[in-house]
Amino acid sequence: MTDPRPTKWAIVQYWASTPDDAGRNIFAPHFSLDEPCCFTCGWFSERWKGGRSIKKAWERARLERAHITPAGVGGSDEADNIILMCTPCHSEEKRRRGMKSKYGISVEQYEMMLQAQGGVCAICKKPPPQGERRMGVDHCHESGRVRGILCHGCNRWLGVYEKFRKGVDKYDSFLAKYGNGNPLLEYDTE
Repeated sequence: MTDPRPTKWAIVQYWASTPDDAGRNIFAPHFSLDEPCCFTCGWFSERWKGGRSIKKAWERARLERAHITPAGVGGSDEADNIILMCTPCHSEEKRRRGMKSKYGISVEQYEMMLQAQGGVCAICKKPPPQGERRMGVDHCHESGRVRGILCHGCNRWLGVYEKFRKGVDKYDSFLAKYGNGNPLLEYDTE
């Protein structure tokens, strides 16, 4: 199956022919036809060139195609809707868009809440374990409102608690009555 998206070189040619005032300075501020680079941050590697033609260097570059308007909301697979990004920039852009579409908040708002919480989980007050991904956004599943930033363990347990909390009283009652053992049974007191 062939990739329906344009080649990296076709994308480069489109942006090379696009005037700055027609969007190139917005979507590709670091673009340069002569050096294959991330359109967003300008990162590039000399290894991509290595005596190759500029076309081959662009095709060899470890850059990902990224939609300006996501395909899921009607964005096309045409060169005018695709830029080339390094993996970190593309990952950050996906995170930014995902946070906005799923929770209605920006990455800046996420960071503001996390900073207000002292950089730790709002429940257990611990930072994420070393090497673990970012903490999660906790939200009310009924209203959709964001409540805080939680570590993944607390976020999972909070979800379980919310799901079953209406029946918690019967468990508390059971433990109050039988927490030290059933009174109908004899236990050694040693």
